[in-house]
Amino acid sequence: MTRNAKNLAIALFASFGLAFASPVRAEEVAISSGILVERQVMENGNSRAEWVAAETVVPGDTLKLVFDYQNQNNVALTNFIITCVVPPSVKVRAIDPGQLVSVDGGKTFDLLDRLTVVGPDGQTRSASLEDITNLRWIIAQIDIGAKGSVHYLGTVN
Repeated sequence: MTRNAKNLAIALFASFGLAFASPVRAEEVAISSGILVERQVMENGNSRAEWVAAETVVPGDTLKLVFDYQNQNNVALTNFIITCVVPPSVKVRAIDPGQLVSVDGGKTFDLLDRLTVVGPDGQTRSASLEDITNLRWIIAQIDIGAKGSVHYLGTVN
């Protein structure tokens, strides 16, 4: 691993922020996060994409940032919220339709096509994937003991 690649990986992992909110205590929902990187592997003379644990990342790499959760409470949970900060070294590449996002550092959240930003020229324009600073998922229900995950795709700057 080159020094720059190692520094980029350290910066990426250090800035991988996560918050969650619900009417339950934090310890009642187990949450873990991980970063996978897309790598091309050869199999029987054919190349295919595979997601592997991100130990080394370099500019241009495609990442899958994953949040796993499990309800450890003794009741089903409703409207459980997971919010994450997009690391400065990552640009969001794809989101699900209906994904709530922020382009102002997490102050407000809405659908991407409803948000605007002020460009370097001082003009207001529609927000794009590159403007996303935070993502939010609202999980309608998590049954007792149920597990699930949410994720987004990004590209390393």
